[in-house]
Amino acid sequence: MNRNRPGVTDTGYPPVSRLGGELRIRDGVNPLDIEGSGAAIKLAIKDLKLFNEQIFSRCGLYFRENRLDFVNQRLLERLQKNGLNSFLEYFHLLKYSPAGEKEFTKLLDILTTKETSFFRNKPHFRVLEKEVFPDLIKRRGVNRTLSIWSAGCSTGQEPYSIAMVSREISMKYPGVKIQVLGTDISTKALLKAKKAVYPGRELAAIPRQFKAKYVESEDPEQDTFTLKPQIRDLVAFKYHNLVSQDIDQLFDVIFCRNVVIYFRKNVTAGIMEKFHSLLKEDSYFFIGHSETLNKVYDGFEMVEFEDAVIYRNNKVKGV
Repeated sequence: MNRNRPGVTDTGYPPVSRLGGELRIRDGVNPLDIEGSGAAIKLAIKDLKLFNEQIFSRCGLYFRENRLDFVNQRLLERLQKNGLNSFLEYFHLLKYSPAGEKEFTKLLDILTTKETSFFRNKPHFRVLEKEVFPDLIKRRGVNRTLSIWSAGCSTGQEPYSIAMVSREISMKYPGVKIQVLGTDISTKALLKAKKAVYPGRELAAIPRQFKAKYVESEDPEQDTFTLKPQIRDLVAFKYHNLVSQDIDQLFDVIFCRNVVIYFRKNVTAGIMEKFHSLLKEDSYFFIGHSETLNKVYDGFEMVEFEDAVIYRNNKVKGV
């Protein structure tokens, strides 16, 4: 206890106690004396709520009770990295410490990096190449730049897959230029995306015709590969928080697949409204194949193809 400041610990922020199952601020109690310390600590559902409040207020993410074990494991990783002994100490670090903002960024890195792969859900990329791009070029004209946003791009496989398809379109229509933006809330994932070095096992997901053109070995001994400059140069990466940050740009296509499953329904609706406002007229929107906008947001028109369903703003009817 800091004797010069009543109710403040040597860490510089007030102690907490467990009252009614929740973390509460209480003067004169050392967090290490509270249950939930040591290697076997387990996050209670009632305490998940407290961490959820911190995470939700900063980026809109919300973890349901069925994700308790996942959150528990990730929090333990950060406890160990910081040399802490309890979730209460870690809660203090996030909420009260001057280092809390930097630590929160590191926590997000391990909470949000999602599993992804090149050309995940291949029908989407077939529709992009065979249906969406031709329609946009017909409407926009051949001497135009098309802008595509991969929101929640993780380690970059999705925007690079888009770039490979885009490169083929640019060669077919020489006047068409395509720009791809990849954004994510995980700084760690974005660093990997910018490096564009991937384990050899991911090569199998890339179509054969693209491997010969756009893939080169990075390190045979480590079994890694990278993408050629003509693909890497098509993609720009930047940090972006879907909930709290705006983007000063309009797009012809937006991909946001398997991202909003981490948000509450009202937050998802707000994000969908933002996407709608950032799409140019007659533009297209891709979500995960198991996701739906039904009863979430009605500003988009569903467009059905043989093996894929995508969305378009509702200013124009029919394909």
